[in-house]
Amino acid sequence: RWLRQRKIATPAFNRALSPEIVYECANDFIGLLNKLTDIPIDAFSLMQRVTIQALGKFAFAYDMKV
Repeated sequence: RWLRQRKIATPAFNRALSPEIVYECANDFIGLLNKLTDIPIDAFSLMQRVTIQALGKFAFAYDMKV
């Protein structure tokens, strides 16, 4: 069962981990950090949002807008 699920999911992640998507996610994150320089941030919440956004782009080619 695990191997079957892995075979199904692997092509999506190999295709999704293109340098363009990684670059876009990194730039979005840096842009967000630059906007938040003068206020305290909840790093855990911020990283959750960034993770959801990245997974949406990688796995589903969808902008989660979080």
